[in-house]
Amino acid sequence: MSNKKRKSNAIKNEKVYKFKVNKVNWGLLLSFLLLSIFLYAICLAVENETDSTVTKETLDICKNTLVVIMSVLGTSLISVPLIETKNNNSLFSQMIVKDIFSSEEFIQMLKDSDQEKILSNLECSRYFNNGREKQEMFKSIREKITKISNEPQQDIYYEKCDFKIRCEVFEDRIEKHITKTLFIRSFNQATKINKFHLAQEQYGESNLTHIKNLTVKVGDDDYTKNIVTSQDISKKSNDIKSGYKKVLNYYIDKAITIPKKSFLEITISYVSTVDIDDLVFICRITRACKKFKFDYKVVSKTESKYKLNCAAFGFIDDACKTPNHNDDEPEICIEFNDWIFPKDGVYVTMVKNN
Repeated sequence: MSNKKRKSNAIKNEKVYKFKVNKVNWGLLLSFLLLSIFLYAICLAVENETDSTVTKETLDICKNTLVVIMSVLGTSLISVPLIETKNNNSLFSQMIVKDIFSSEEFIQMLKDSDQEKILSNLECSRYFNNGREKQEMFKSIREKITKISNEPQQDIYYEKCDFKIRCEVFEDRIEKHITKTLFIRSFNQATKINKFHLAQEQYGESNLTHIKNLTVKVGDDDYTKNIVTSQDISKKSNDIKSGYKKVLNYYIDKAITIPKKSFLEITISYVSTVDIDDLVFICRITRACKKFKFDYKVVSKTESKYKLNCAAFGFIDDACKTPNHNDDEPEICIEFNDWIFPKDGVYVTMVKNN
């Protein structure tokens, strides 16, 4: 047999798979497309005959869903013959998952309860190997963060915070020279704040505890003349137990605008004077913060008489990786290099050396 004849027989016996279409899946696509068109026509007919607002809203949702499905099915019918299906044609299942269930239009049309159910199932499968208890723990954290972020005062966040405290000890009092440098941004759009909070002071029977020399700079502008105060009676049990009966808040009584694309730098400086036996300092942030740095040091001639104990409390971060301090040195430096949230911060206690 000649070589030419052998080649001819080989070509006849060869099965060509390169552009073969899975007829079953292609037929399913066509059937679903025709069914979707039929259902869409029914929705149009019912819509023309009904006067109920609720019914029309429901029909609009159904029509929008069917339009998405028909668009995807029609595109798939054209593309299927061009797809190589040498083994099993998985286009149908991929199309359902990727083009319909993952589309933003489909997700937006779902009820809140259905969205929450899908999210929980995805988290459980994706992150926790179908461990439902771990997913519920994660859900609890997510809901708390969502609640914080949806509060009106949480439209802005701190890109970075630097707190610097220099503590001087006198015979009858302690003076803390405090400087807060805040780098603030808005989450979504430029946000206007009419009354920006600067500082808070609690005090009891003694009139010694107070803030003085308070200055504030917003960008390159001095806002010190725009500072106002507001005094309230403390209702917190911890304040009452500690002897603090009144709370004095300091604000900027002038609107400032927080940008989104860049940060606004605000520098706050003041001196806080407390009784000689008031050895505790608590710093808590009021908004979500991306990076936080805290530096506390005793700088007076009596610094050798004190050492500092501290505790840092942040979301899943206790700043334990921070190069902290030497027990023989009255200085503490704390850094959080990941997100922390309102009420996170640092607790410092001055302890007299024996």
